[in-house]
Amino acid sequence: MTGADTFTSPLDPAMSRFLQAIDATPSGFLPGSQSKDLAAALDVPDGLIEALFVSARSRNFIRPDYERRTRRAPWILSVQGRTFLDRYRGRTGTSEE
Repeated sequence: MTGADTFTSPLDPAMSRFLQAIDATPSGFLPGSQSKDLAAALDVPDGLIEALFVSARSRNFIRPDYERRTRRAPWILSVQGRTFLDRYRGRTGTSEE
């Protein structure tokens, strides 16, 4: 593997779209209650949103936003998530915005 390929996954194209959608949501992402709407917006099966959420969480691409002080903390992009998007866009040569 080269340095550029070290953190690649078959889910990266879908992950990029998922993270961009979360980043575009000012109030953050609430898994469960917003999953179906996000799946429809991204035109993917509902189950893929759950898989992407688990993958993003385990790869530290998202973090709970405890500063909002709501009953359930929404999830927002982490520094690692923003770095992933920047690197992914650089590898693909697209902005996908």
